[in-house]
Amino acid sequence: LKMPRMPEIKRSSIINFEEEKMDLNEVKYVDKTREKVRQEKLASYKETGQWPGLENRKKESQAWSKNQEVLDKRRDKKMKIFEKRKAAEVVEEESEQEDDFQEDYKMMKKLKKGKISQNDFDEAFDMDKVEADQG
Repeated sequence: LKMPRMPEIKRSSIINFEEEKMDLNEVKYVDKTREKVRQEKLASYKETGQWPGLENRKKESQAWSKNQEVLDKRRDKKMKIFEKRKAAEVVEEESEQEDDFQEDYKMMKKLKKGKISQNDFDEAFDMDKVEADQG
């Protein structure tokens, strides 16, 4: 018998337990058909050194260059997304500036037509602050 490998057991020390050395290949199935199949596999294992049926389960390791290609694709995709976001921010900033320009132009037209006074125009453009900074 063996102690199971568990994190809970690793933390504690068990003193009274003694492992019994036992060949698990000698333990037989009660079902005779399963035991016959197991014996055939055991004989095959002793001849070849590989347990039959396990060779299909092995994963083929991927080449380093393939992994690098995948990483490069991910990096390119992230850069494209980043560039799109930057472009959207620039377009948004430009549209804000364009809106401000349009508002200023409308205020100038209203001043020319006499719909607003010079004081209202100066307040809209913060001309008082500009004059105070220059003077």
